[in-house]
Amino acid sequence: GGVKGSDHDGAAGEKSSSKVVMDVAKIREHVQGLVQSTNPLGKAMDMLTEDIESMQKELQFWTRERQSFAQRITDERDALSETQTKAGASLEEADEEIRAMKAKIDSVKAAILRNDVKVSKLLTMVVAPA
Repeated sequence: GGVKGSDHDGAAGEKSSSKVVMDVAKIREHVQGLVQSTNPLGKAMDMLTEDIESMQKELQFWTRERQSFAQRITDERDALSETQTKAGASLEEADEEIRAMKAKIDSVKAAILRNDVKVSKLLTMVVAPA
């Protein structure tokens, strides 16, 4: 009975040993598959971190650009407002000068009319002495 038992134990040992080898092979395959799946994920995570840093830098750049252009717009508006104010003052001065010149012209025309009346009277006196 002892020999049979050892043969039986030997056959069971071979079966369990080959089963262990097969289980180890399956585990190895699964681990390799897992590593192959996670490697791209790890690379993607690294790239994602780099992308986030790049996007933050780009956001800072565009924020500075927006602030710069906002300041330029404010400066241009101020300059335009100042120019409009000066132009308005110049326009008012020009209008005043035009009114003054028209008044002088009207005054000269009135003087000419008065002188025409005097000349007519003088001519009438010369032609028809009293």
